[in-house]
Amino acid sequence: MDKREVLRVLGRFGLANELLGRPQARAWSRAVWVLRGVDGDFSELFHSGELAEIKGVGKGTLAVIAEVLAGVTPTPLLELESELPEGLFQIAKIRGLGPKKVKTLWDELGVTTLGELEYACTENRLVQLSGFGQKTQAKVLVEIARLGTYEGWFRRDRAQQAAALALQGCVDGEVAGELACGAELVRGVVVVAQATAGDNWELREDGFHALMEGVPVRVRLAPAASRGTALVLETSDEAHLEALQQRSAEPLAALARATEKGFYEALGLSTTPRERRRGGVELVQQGVVMPQLLEFGDLRGALHNHTVASDGAGTVADMRLAATDLGLDWLGISEHSASAGYAGGLQAAALRQQLAELRKLDGHGAHIFAGVESDIRREGELDYTSDLLRELDFVVASVHQRYRQTPEEMTERVLKALRTGLADVVGHPTGRLLLGRPDNGLDVRALIEGCAEWGSAVELNASPHRLDLGAEPLEWAREAGVMVSIAADAHSPRALANLHHGVAVARRAGLRAEHVLNAMSVDELGGWVARRRAQYQ
Repeated sequence: MDKREVLRVLGRFGLANELLGRPQARAWSRAVWVLRGVDGDFSELFHSGELAEIKGVGKGTLAVIAEVLAGVTPTPLLELESELPEGLFQIAKIRGLGPKKVKTLWDELGVTTLGELEYACTENRLVQLSGFGQKTQAKVLVEIARLGTYEGWFRRDRAQQAAALALQGCVDGEVAGELACGAELVRGVVVVAQATAGDNWELREDGFHALMEGVPVRVRLAPAASRGTALVLETSDEAHLEALQQRSAEPLAALARATEKGFYEALGLSTTPRERRRGGVELVQQGVVMPQLLEFGDLRGALHNHTVASDGAGTVADMRLAATDLGLDWLGISEHSASAGYAGGLQAAALRQQLAELRKLDGHGAHIFAGVESDIRREGELDYTSDLLRELDFVVASVHQRYRQTPEEMTERVLKALRTGLADVVGHPTGRLLLGRPDNGLDVRALIEGCAEWGSAVELNASPHRLDLGAEPLEWAREAGVMVSIAADAHSPRALANLHHGVAVARRAGLRAEHVLNAMSVDELGGWVARRRAQYQ
């Protein structure tokens, strides 16, 4: 949270100075750029003096950071913002509209709100502005619609931060709601607790409410005797509750039970896991053995991770230690490939050198599989020669550059990559960024059919910014017999913990250990890759 808030405040300094035409804008923007690449706890880095040693972080920037870390909004920022319409900061969130273009809209058209900007677009007023044009105007309209669609939604990582704070203000609290159900995005945090503590809570008809980390939190109070009932009610969608109600002669809320298992047993049922309490998931009679959904403890390893060799923040040794600390037996290293020059992608010689170095690692700690994240290029070709790709333990094939392709072109592009027989896993298939970028138009059902034909796995990219594929397409993969690789896509040692988000979504999709590569042992994964390649190469 410290880093995000520091960057947000510094960014507003830069934007405000740019809009007001002041020369300090460049220094603030540079500070944001420099600090964005710094990994670690900002509070610790600040107090240890490490931030002060970074080039581009001056005394003014440090003074602002000190106030932000103390929970204070800097007075100079308030003074700057008082000279500007607040709506300009919202307009600046639109991709493609940097400070100079926002200033042009303000100066030339008097636009100060999203509503005014949308109206100006419908009136075709942006077309004649210098630096804009018809295409920019069309993109702005799309972005305005996106901002409206995503308003009120939060990523899992941000919701978890709010939930952690909420639990500190509760007595015997437990997270429920969409977050506990493995949803990829949530509208807020729900907690079931015996009582609330502190004075931050507002009592309403449906419980106690507060805003934490900018995320709305609701606490439902429930005594120990009815805790299980409250948890079921707060982790089920309407369709699931309706199916349960049909089995009860009294309202579900009247079935006071201390545990969720006891609640389901009162209805003659086996317990439906929280992530599966939704429409379309059948109820199971009590006594019938239910397949065990994937648990974090089932994970033996994870493919698709980066180190300092490309754009990661940890060495191989750092990543290996983090994997071992998480209880993993193996880890896949897959740097960006040559086409991803912007991400430090490796040329063929550098990849061969890394492969040789990884082969020499000792047997202490997690086993390292040597792979690569090979770009799927415009026509479906993969980076590197087929001979080099076959030398590697695994290949994750991913689309990064979209080339403005149509959905049909994108689908054919990925299918061509599968037909090479070289793609063991298709990485973050839709390319979406939750609350940030729409998917690439790929026909996911066609992808899954292609993976089934060529024996490739699909990725569940567990980064909370992606969670790609999502729960519904993962169900399609499960039904088609396509294996899933839950990838942290870790660019730092601490990011390996993203696997927890992946497990939550996998459970929502009904995945079991047998459905994911991560649950395989070192020998099992090596055997799976070898059999796949022998069959299709």
